[in-house]
Amino acid sequence: MAQLLQPKQQLAGYEIQEMVGKGGMGEVYRAKQLSMDRVVALKILAPRLVKQDPSFAKRFVEEARAAGRLNNPNIIAVHDVGKAPMPGDPTSELDYFSMEYVDGESVKDVIERQGAVPLSLVGKIMLGMASALTYAEAQGIVHRDIKPDNIMLTNTGLVKLADLGLALQLGNEEGVTERDEQGRGKVMGTPLYMSPEQARALAVDSRSDQYSLGATLFHMLTGRPPYRGENAKAIMKSHVFDPVPDPRAVVPELSEPWRQLSLRLMAKTPEERFSTCAEMRDAVQAAIVGVVHGGAAGISRRVRTTNWPAGGVATREREGQMPAWARNLVYGFGGVVVLMVILRLNWGGGHAERAELSEAQQLEQVRAAIAVLPGDPEKASAALQQLIADPAVSAPAAQALLKDEDGRRRAALAAQQRQAASDARLAALDQLQKAIAARTLNQARDLLGRLQAESAALPPAAKERLDGLRARYVSSLTELRKTFGERIVAATKREDVDLLTGEIKASALPEDAVAALTDQGAQRIADLLKPPTASPGPVQQPVTAATPANSAGDHALWLALGERLEEIRGGGLPNMHKRISSLAKSEAPKFSTPEAQGAVAAFDDLAELALKAETAIQFYVRGRNLKCEIQFAGRTAKVEIVSITSDKVTFRDGGSEVQRERKTTQLPLADLIDKALVEYLANQPGDRPRAYAAMLWLWRAPESADALKAIAGDPIAKAVAALEANARALDIQAPITRRGREVTVVYDFTAHVPAQLGDFTDAANLSYSVKGLAWTTAKTIKPPATEAALPEVAWKGQLLPPCTVTAQITLRPTTSWALVGVRSGDQRLRLAFANAVMLDSKVIPVRTADDGAYTPVKEAEKRNLYFKSTDIITVEIAVAVDGKTTLKYNDKRVGDVFQLPADKPLVPIFQVLVPEVPPSIGGSWGNGLDVMRLTIDGMLSGG
Repeated sequence: MAQLLQPKQQLAGYEIQEMVGKGGMGEVYRAKQLSMDRVVALKILAPRLVKQDPSFAKRFVEEARAAGRLNNPNIIAVHDVGKAPMPGDPTSELDYFSMEYVDGESVKDVIERQGAVPLSLVGKIMLGMASALTYAEAQGIVHRDIKPDNIMLTNTGLVKLADLGLALQLGNEEGVTERDEQGRGKVMGTPLYMSPEQARALAVDSRSDQYSLGATLFHMLTGRPPYRGENAKAIMKSHVFDPVPDPRAVVPELSEPWRQLSLRLMAKTPEERFSTCAEMRDAVQAAIVGVVHGGAAGISRRVRTTNWPAGGVATREREGQMPAWARNLVYGFGGVVVLMVILRLNWGGGHAERAELSEAQQLEQVRAAIAVLPGDPEKASAALQQLIADPAVSAPAAQALLKDEDGRRRAALAAQQRQAASDARLAALDQLQKAIAARTLNQARDLLGRLQAESAALPPAAKERLDGLRARYVSSLTELRKTFGERIVAATKREDVDLLTGEIKASALPEDAVAALTDQGAQRIADLLKPPTASPGPVQQPVTAATPANSAGDHALWLALGERLEEIRGGGLPNMHKRISSLAKSEAPKFSTPEAQGAVAAFDDLAELALKAETAIQFYVRGRNLKCEIQFAGRTAKVEIVSITSDKVTFRDGGSEVQRERKTTQLPLADLIDKALVEYLANQPGDRPRAYAAMLWLWRAPESADALKAIAGDPIAKAVAALEANARALDIQAPITRRGREVTVVYDFTAHVPAQLGDFTDAANLSYSVKGLAWTTAKTIKPPATEAALPEVAWKGQLLPPCTVTAQITLRPTTSWALVGVRSGDQRLRLAFANAVMLDSKVIPVRTADDGAYTPVKEAEKRNLYFKSTDIITVEIAVAVDGKTTLKYNDKRVGDVFQLPADKPLVPIFQVLVPEVPPSIGGSWGNGLDVMRLTIDGMLSGG
């Protein structure tokens, strides 16, 4: 699209020179303000924004005026704001504001050119930004879009904050979040640098700008943004939920002050950041001189120049900030003792010979002494105490300065000690997790006791983790008690029982469990000493029939069993193996036929086999540092697996250790299980394919179907087949994922599965093409007509709200109208795609009229929504639990919220409108469409 203004044109007294930028809000030009004979940056608001929302222009003016009131050397000044006729078209007007023109480059340009930014320049940028934000905070202004693009570096060396186009004044009637037409908060800002509260469309203050500056700092320090993702939503989700990234994981040599500053600024909650921007500025100043603000241990002031030329800018800058004698001290000697000797010489030798110094001289010497104090707060405080006690430092101002610094260093020491204690507790949590995973339960018991005693000092997330580990510890004790009991029953010699009793007494089991097992052992010894007696063995009932016959009452039992299993599978609930085993034992007797009872009971065996595979995979990955590709947080990455437990996966990603829930992490499960079982079930080759299939089925892995086919005659394969035959949530052939009453059905028509065509009406006219599902109909329409006259393909299943239908379609070049939507009772709601020959390729919502006719929604026609007939179109129909429905295509919302019945089942439908063509016109329209993918997510009726 051509730019709005051309060189040499004039607008409101500004002569355009060239366009220098373009974005979602409009265009920016370099222009000459003729009245002042100066070069300015002229920002033009995009006319389409004003047309879509007239209030946007009002906010544009208000925000420009708010920015114009700011007067700070680190903020780009706004000169003028107004509205003027567009050159060459007096009937159209443009909203504009002019601002200071910066001759230089942005921080984004620096990062793109050289990656990580040198610390000398980082310090300069951060100090300038801290100054700008401190001033803006005092004026009640929140920028809301701090990012490398908006930080300018002038050719004269100044740092300036640009683009206050998103800023709002605190305290106005809208606060700091915009609202849409339904009154909901709208997300504003740039995803790569957006604060968690911005991503959630919550109210923001200056601490949100701190977070965005922290994300920018991380990018400058490492050369990469803090979070990456496939799209904006994924990145915003990372800002809200993922751990704060550690820049040292990317740059191992990064100094502690800059690391701590980055972590503090990017804290997840505003309360964890700096209370004011002024405090943040102090922290930036501290980081520049190599000290951690607020008390954590400082580092040596000796500047690392690994990535800079010898004697480069960073070294010269820091050397220039201290006197020569102090520089020699820091670089040549170091240490508190030498510090005191130098200071005494500098003040004039021993007590007798010292010359009296003026108050100004004492202050100068004290400041110099403070500047070269050791980074360790304990050593620094010791040196300060000696200076405070020195009679030569008698001036009240000098004493006050020393005592103030001593107080700060003592506070830093206390904070350092608190941090060390906190780190020790977190390390103990890690040790506890490892001890439980390794089944060293005595060590786990001791660690758990210590952590429980100090639990009040743990942060909320650590307390939650401790609760989870406590539950796992108790579960491990339960498993251990069960194992001991089984070993006692299996023992055939008294000596074996005696050895077991010793193990039990040395274990971490509580006293009551030890006593009970000891009694069981004694009873087993008594049984072994009894003379053997002949007795008939139990009669074994064979497991038969893959698809057992069922009475009418068994159908409800199968449905209930299927629902319970779906809730447990895939890591949805803890202890899923035990839950399935208990479920099989309790439910099998309720079925009416021996075949069904045997099939249900086989799930107990399936759970035990899956537990073997689970144990094998956990032991297999331990200590191997396996590298494999996994999916998590919306992205795919090659990582190093550290450990796998029943509910967590721990791995190294980009140098840092990450822990995520296993149910939300996609592992190469089939490959891992296969290798683990070969190693850990080497002596049980017959169980390997069974355990492999059981584990894959339990975790809903796509390879489970083939694994079960490979053992088709096995009781567990027959059990799964019986479940699928008797407990299907819907009478369709497509894959179904069920979570309680919630069901997801996915059709990938590019896979060409013929059986799935029977899931739809008009199957005789359905076939597969290279694009997917092809529907062709010869039926034509002579307008006007009713709904019943439209050719239609409908899904044979039906679901209740809340329900979402998503379809990917393509139109044939000569198709006139194609409609995608849902049917609810007598009502139909669809998106109609009218091809270019008919209605200029418009997208129009269509609903059922009272007389049964199909009726376009006229008010939506005015919004001028278009598509290209060659596009792949994604349609989304979302029906809320109350029946309120939204329509989208390619992520664009169409029309207002529509109403459908909340209590009636929904059926996805496809329709085409093929008009009769008069013979005088000749030719013919196309008669169908192609569907590549269809996803239906909704609720089952009943239950």
